[in-house]
Amino acid sequence: MQFYISQKSIDLIEAHAGQRFVYDPESPSGLVWKIHTYGRGGHKKPGDVVGNLTLNSYWRVCIKNKNILAHHVVWFLNGNKLLPLHNIDHIND
Repeated sequence: MQFYISQKSIDLIEAHAGQRFVYDPESPSGLVWKIHTYGRGGHKKPGDVVGNLTLNSYWRVCIKNKNILAHHVVWFLNGNKLLPLHNIDHIND
């Protein structure tokens, strides 16, 4: 599947992901919470898995009410540059 990243998603990831999420290769989404948060999904504490699984078996996270594919956030948190219309996919083991 082709999933291209929009400039709006890039801006949200760059502004908020590092404050909220930590990369964790043991997490099914690749991300865990860095902070306590309360929202529609209930109470989340540091170390809890971030996101939910889509029907296409992709993990997604919500940043400022925008769904973003978790592997895009993981790519950014690992020091990689996000570019508009850049296709970043992943391979599940």
